[in-house]
Amino acid sequence: IEELHEMLIKGEVTSDELVKESLELSHEVQDKCNAFVTILDDAKGVEVTDNLLSGIPYGVKDNYSTKGILTTGSSNTLKDYVPFFDATAIENLNKAGAVKINKTVMDEFGMGGTGTTGQTGIVRNPWDKTRMIGGSSAGSASAVALGIVPSWIIGELVYWKKERYLNYFAAFEGCSTHLGTMVQGRRRRLQEDSTDRHCHSEG
Repeated sequence: IEELHEMLIKGEVTSDELVKESLELSHEVQDKCNAFVTILDDAKGVEVTDNLLSGIPYGVKDNYSTKGILTTGSSNTLKDYVPFFDATAIENLNKAGAVKINKTVMDEFGMGGTGTTGQTGIVRNPWDKTRMIGGSSAGSASAVALGIVPSWIIGELVYWKKERYLNYFAAFEGCSTHLGTMVQGRRRRLQEDSTDRHCHSEG
């Protein structure tokens, strides 16, 4: 994120270019991985400020309330629910100038660790579709692993073990956070001989 911010400040890339790329990638992988409940095709770049997050695209786990945007918790119970308010975290991101790109699939209401119980279907592991992605932030993990959003996504991880599963199955690094803060991940390049990492957690 720091590198992208520096590039934005220097004019080496624009917020519009980052947003366009993220949207294009979202559509490219949706049919393959089923990572998203909603892709926000009307998202536009914004003016870049000194705020580290300004102009940078991000994804939102679909249990975060987003005003005027479908928020289902990946459940049939809320399949048509469009909130009239933003969650506090989303309000803060709006103030920072970050740009919402998509809402990501999760295990229904966050009750699961496999990525298989969302009402839109199973989220596939981008590295091997025969193996699960983990959960409950399944779509988020897929999006970060594939670089659809530049290395970060807003969500929450209630159980540390669930975060570790996502990190190993999707092959990226993450950090545990406290209530109200953001989960941040950093992609790492896969090695040709590291396929076991996708299906096994630490001993």
